[in-house]
Parts: sequence; structure tokens; C-alpha cells
Amino acid sequence: MDMEMIMRKFRDNAFGLLIVAICVIFAYKTYVKKEEGLKTLSGSADTEKKKNELLTEISTLEKKYSFFKDHVNAKAPATMITSLGNIAKDSSVKMTSIRPKAEEKAADYTRYPFELSVTGPDFHTIARFVSNLERAPEQYEIDSLDFSFDREGSNPTMTVRLTVSTILLN
Repeated sequence: MDMEMIMRKFRDNAFGLLIVAICVIFAYKTYVKKEEGLKTLSGSADTEKKKNELLTEISTLEKKYSFFKDHVNAKAPATMITSLGNIAKDSSVKMTSIRPKAEEKAADYTRYPFELSVTGPDFHTIARFVSNLERAPEQYEIDSLDFSFDREGSNPTMTVRLTVSTILLN
């Protein structure tokens, strides 16, 4: 009977050990799956953090673009003719003609070109006008420049024909 009882305890213990072993294997497999899920979530969190950083940077760049757009667009095409006349006056040259050309629209900006003709007594005066034009807050760009010098008569003059343009951001 002792032997029979020992066998029964062994069989009960073996059955219990088998159940414990199955539970350990199940727990291990569950742990491995959950750990893989955590790694995936960790990778997703890093990706989301990078996306948030990029969105913050985009927002900052949009604010800067808006500031520069407002600065560049502070001028109105109608006031540019007056501005060009004032630059000529400040540079001691005479503006003999100014003619707006057709605006050139692009996806992000509109270019407003003007044809100008100015006269001055010498090269230095004309150079001062060009320098003042390039330094103007309205941000003009000289697209073309053609000059001639008239030595006839008592007052020699230099005549310059320019195509000047400025842009407004859309």
C-alpha cells in the first residue's frame, strides 16, 4: 500500500508538473508576443515623435514664410511708379519715361516689370541711381540695362534704358 500510495502521489505530482510546464510555456509565448508588440509600439512612438518634430518645424517655417510674404508684399504695384520716381529724384537723375509692362504670373509669385528711361550728366550719377535702385526697400531687380552717351551740345548727357522688376508673393 505504501507503494501504491507513492505511485498515486507521483502520478498526481507528475500531472501537476505537466500542468505547470504547460502554463510556463503558455506564459513564455504570451510574454514573447507582448514584447514584440512593445518593440513595435516603441518604434511607432519614435516615428510619431519625429513626425511631431517635423510638424513643429513646418509650422515655424510657415510663420517665417508668412512674415517674409507680408514684408515683400508690403508694396503695391500702383505705388511702385512713385517709388521709382523718388529714387530717380534722390539720385539726381531725370526719369524721361516709365512704362509698366505686362505682369508675369507664376505659381508662387507675380513679377511686375517696368521699362524706364533715365538721363543724367555722367556715369557716376547713373551709377548712384542704379545703386539706390538695388538698395531700395521695395526690392527691385534690374533685368536689362542699355546706355548711351550724348556728347553733343553744351550739356553732355548719359541715357540709360532699364527693365526693372519686382515681385509679389501669391
